Amino acid sequence: MNQKGKHQFEINGQKHFNVIFAYGNLDIAFGYNLGYNWLVAMLLHYTGGDEEKSFYALVVVMMDFDWRGYFAEGLPRTVNLVSRMPDFLQTYIPSVCQLIVNAGESFLLEVLNHNLASRFIAVIFTQDVPIEISRRILDVFFYEGTGEPTLLRILGNIMKFTEERAIDYAAECESDECRAHKIVKYYSSCKFITEAFNMTSIDHILGSDID
Repeated sequence: MNQKGKHQFEINGQKHFNVIFAYGNLDIAFGYNLGYNWLVAMLLHYTGGDEEKSFYALVVVMMDFDWRGYFAEGLPRTVNLVSRMPDFLQTYIPSVCQLIVNAGESFLLEVLNHNLASRFIAVIFTQDVPIEISRRILDVFFYEGTGEPTLLRILGNIMKFTEERAIDYAAECESDECRAHKIVKYYSSCKFITEAFNMTSIDHILGSDID
């Protein structure tokens, strides 16, 4: 994350604790969970460090959007997302999927499924994405009010826009197996996200599905 982001995380340490503590007292059945630390930190960025606004935003995300399932024991919503990832990948990066299958490395699609599903929410708010972009994503996220579908669409658009780049990235490999592994490595990192935003406008990616 840029230096500004690091500084904000440091000065918001007490605020971060206060928001988490307040939510734990409200949602007693769920309580405190380390899993949503990063989410609270991002909301504090988004609200300019306003504890009250961050708290209510967290309530909306966890209760109205029902994201408790991403952090609860057994990670039920993540498990469900893993089961839907094959269709998601086939929709947004069909050429990459076909390349991996043709290489006889189909198991790599399962690896990619789990990598993306287990951190799909955090991946767009990663430290490698400028705070300004993360804030715009959250703008759309709260404006549309659908939760998961919004972030999946944005992630899908990012992957679709970088599909050719991913294939080019692996072009130096001499074997199909090597190319398949390198492509999965590319999409399992955050490199493809920053590249997408460098290649096109943020509005293009945040809008409706790319044709």
